[in-house]
Amino acid sequence: MRVDLPASAHRVWDDSPAAGWEDAFLSGNGGYGIMVLGDPYAERVIVNHHHFVLPNGTHDAQPPRLAHLLPRPGCPARTGCRTPCTNTTW
Repeated sequence: MRVDLPASAHRVWDDSPAAGWEDAFLSGNGGYGIMVLGDPYAERVIVNHHHFVLPNGTHDAQPPRLAHLLPRPGCPARTGCRTPCTNTTW
């Protein structure tokens, strides 16, 4: 059954069921998450919660601060020029 929704409606649509978790529809809020996959009326819903994997010593872990180690962008990022720039310093 197909329901025609207005063009402005927010929705996710796919023309075939997700065969594996790699193609599943995802939802969550950071504390828990779900993946929905499989044929209609035989869906598989995989639920995960941070309590299932924590504490593993990483609850307060922060990403490493590496920005200062990367080269600064050259002229295309600053001026919008189309010529490739080999200068990575300012």
